[in-house]
Amino acid sequence: MRRRVLLASVSGAAAWPSLVAGQGKIRRVAILLSSAEDDPEGQARIAGIRQGLKELGWIEGKTIQLDVRFGAGNAQRMKSYAADLVAAAPDVIVVNSTPVLDEVARATRIIPVVFVLAVDPVALGHIQSFARPGGNITGFTFWDVTLMGKWLQLLKESAPAVEHAVVVHDPEVTPFYPQMIDAAKRLPNLPPVSLSVAPIHGVKDIERAVGEIARRPNSAVIAPSDPFLTRYRAEVAAALLAARLPSLAIFKIFAEAGWLMSYGPDTSDVFKRSAGYIDRILKGANPGDLPAQAPTIYQFTVNASSARKLGLAMPPNVLAAADQVIE
Repeated sequence: MRRRVLLASVSGAAAWPSLVAGQGKIRRVAILLSSAEDDPEGQARIAGIRQGLKELGWIEGKTIQLDVRFGAGNAQRMKSYAADLVAAAPDVIVVNSTPVLDEVARATRIIPVVFVLAVDPVALGHIQSFARPGGNITGFTFWDVTLMGKWLQLLKESAPAVEHAVVVHDPEVTPFYPQMIDAAKRLPNLPPVSLSVAPIHGVKDIERAVGEIARRPNSAVIAPSDPFLTRYRAEVAAALLAARLPSLAIFKIFAEAGWLMSYGPDTSDVFKRSAGYIDRILKGANPGDLPAQAPTIYQFTVNASSARKLGLAMPPNVLAAADQVIE
């Protein structure tokens, strides 16, 4: 069942008086990322926002102040940080990932919110539509269920014996994946690979979860966007290789950590583009009038070293299609 939250719609710069008054004041932007502060990916994401704002003329410490928090894939930490940022009443809140958006959306319907890399915001009730989000939220999506067809195709081409793909996730932070995978199963023209979902309950549960998947012959693993999996991508990769399970993830950093492949949007590009919406809102735009945007640039990465460890001979056409092959 689709869950929809109707947000009050307002229009015009006058709807956001705190954003158009006091032109000489330093504007405050709160940013809550799902990744860890010591994770290179987290640093790359915040760097993308900073670069985008700089190119638009904002000077950190002089015309704009960024309050950055890192959730490190921890549900309770993200919930606590979300409450703190809303209580501080910044001019704009930028959130990364669907779990973080959930928390902030529940906490405020007034402060403008820009989401970056959120999953299916219409189906999950965060915005009314892509064309006109309504309310106080807009931003940049990352993937929807239609991408599952591409993932299954790449797995089947790279590991022809694969008959079953398991989508792993941490249900504490991404409880919506069983619903999304049920929808994916109904997509037309899918490759002949069955789909299921398997939870991983924390770091200590990685070996058990991977072991159970490996008991079924000809299985593979898919990692969608999930803060826990992003944080512990190397640990999961090691378990998958030990169990000789082919794998595919949405983020390039997974392939760099040892997963067989990754296919998904260019995260750096999406974060840099988000600066444009921050800029427009700070200058008086109503977030509900700014259309939500889908990714425009995708990256395909193959880890040839992992393929060899799995005993897979990657087809020439797959390697030729890759933007990067990791040796």
